[in-house]
Amino acid sequence: MKRFVTYIALLLGILVLLAFLLDALYTKVYNTGAYRNKIMWVREMEGEAVDYILLGSSRMNNHIDPTQIKRETGKDGFNLGVNAFSIFESHLMLKEFLKKNTTQMVIVQVDSRYRQTKPDPIGEKSWLPFIYEPYVYEEFEPYGTEYKLYKHIPFYRFQKFESRIGYRDVITSALGKGHVYNMLSGFDPRSQVLKRELTYREDKPIVQENTSSKKMIELCKKHNIKLIFVTAPIYKFKGDLAPLRQYLPNYHDFKDSIRHRELFSDQIHLNAKGAELFTGQIIDAFFERESTLKRANEPIDTLEL
Repeated sequence: MKRFVTYIALLLGILVLLAFLLDALYTKVYNTGAYRNKIMWVREMEGEAVDYILLGSSRMNNHIDPTQIKRETGKDGFNLGVNAFSIFESHLMLKEFLKKNTTQMVIVQVDSRYRQTKPDPIGEKSWLPFIYEPYVYEEFEPYGTEYKLYKHIPFYRFQKFESRIGYRDVITSALGKGHVYNMLSGFDPRSQVLKRELTYREDKPIVQENTSSKKMIELCKKHNIKLIFVTAPIYKFKGDLAPLRQYLPNYHDFKDSIRHRELFSDQIHLNAKGAELFTGQIIDAFFERESTLKRANEPIDTLEL
């Protein structure tokens, strides 16, 4: 019996040691490997002083092209939208960016998902490799004891969410195979075309202010950053987004600004052609085109009449 207990204790000790070693290895790869998500990209940014950043879910990630903004206005920025991000995860992305970088303006995509006041079950996964960071953990901690387990039990988060943050991404990242975000400054265009005539299903109503949006507003005030909230186009939207005007300062509704089905990849996402048109609308609303600036700086007697 004594030998059996000793064997079990030794086995448990080896498993615990292995969990610590694997946790340290995975964490190191997420901090030094090739980018498997935008958080890894942003965490390596340092000293960036850009004119703007873009935040939100896939409805930002796929919709606004910073290279087009640069080409038409001369302004530099990054699209830091990530698929499945709610305002909670976008607020964390803003905090991460501002740790080592600066920006003059933040544009955040919001819609009926504004009513989601907890971390997104999918969007949160990209943050879990970094939950040991105090600023990350303090945001997650109020939402459940499971986040304590993710932080304090070694390797548990990687094992539980293996399909999202597990060995496939770790091995690929360690081998130097990642996403190249710099080429399009984070923008990820879609190529599909919405083929069938569909009407958007009506969303649940927005009935309360989102805590994460309040934190985002306070953070931008602290850093003297202009904060803009926008709703990107939706094909044949049904629902009530009026409460967003009540809860959000500087809110602009573009949900009906594009109506042609061939410019959508599905009901809530534009394709590349639609994104080009919507980026132009964003430029007209919040930037000045270089041609306008050049004309404004010309002597009056040289302007065409």
